Amino acid sequence: MTTRQNEIAFSVLIDNEANPAVIHVAGELDSFSACELRAGIADVIGRPGAILDIQDVPFVDSAGLGAIVGGIRRLRDAGASVVLCCTRSSVLRLLGTTGLDRIVPIADSPAEARRIIADAQDGQALLAG
Repeated sequence: MTTRQNEIAFSVLIDNEANPAVIHVAGELDSFSACELRAGIADVIGRPGAILDIQDVPFVDSAGLGAIVGGIRRLRDAGASVVLCCTRSSVLRLLGTTGLDRIVPIADSPAEARRIIADAQDGQALLAG
């Protein structure tokens, strides 16, 4: 497991041993912390599946949203199935408003995200981006 943390209570914990890999993000995802998320996503490029767990992210600004979208694109370009894990209403509202919920599945828990990825590996398509 790899942990990336900055001074302002933001962290990215990467569980590369899990199948699929899990990128757990905690803290506000903004212009100051987006680079940490990008680095965390880079750590799992090449894995067949990834869960981006943003349940502990209370706020996302445009730079943070850009890091999420760019990361999903990079993972998919590398052949990974990607699922977001989010339950915070404020962040879910942002994902819906921007249409991100139409291009990537959003799960309520890492367990549900694993099931979605397993189903995709069994031939059921994930949402396309």
